[in-house]
Amino acid sequence: MRTWQEMARTAADVVDVETVVDERLRDREMGVYELYTPAALRARSPEEADRRERVGEWHYRPPGGEAMTDVAVRVGQFLTDLDRAAQGRSVLIVAHDAIVIAFRHVLGGIGAVAPGRLPPVPNASVSTWENRGGRLALTSWGDTRHLTRPTTPTKETPHR
Repeated sequence: MRTWQEMARTAADVVDVETVVDERLRDREMGVYELYTPAALRARSPEEADRRERVGEWHYRPPGGEAMTDVAVRVGQFLTDLDRAAQGRSVLIVAHDAIVIAFRHVLGGIGAVAPGRLPPVPNASVSTWENRGGRLALTSWGDTRHLTRPTTPTKETPHR
């Protein structure tokens, strides 16, 4: 939510944006291991870390938490509703990496292979899908080019 608030504040002079918050786009819930890094999980509960490795990240459901398959169900339901509510409109979704990964899987369509190893989603990155014949197609993944500032030319490096 804080990321969106900063983006909205920055963009306020450029565009009027309708904002909708949907709880289905919350981050993956990790239950009793919320905020644990993989190293902290291994130190605290080696048997749970072994189970996580054995079943794989996509199917791993921590005690009291969600597997990525659960997140994908939430995202699929959201996308169905979004298709009806925003048909023909461009939509910006601001969310955590688990949601972006679930989007990629769900938008892959029926028969999409669950990722064996989850693709990284860099912080503050942008992933883009475009409508191609009534189906959303991935056109960029984890793009961070917007985070680099252009360098200012100096006497030694003339501007071209």
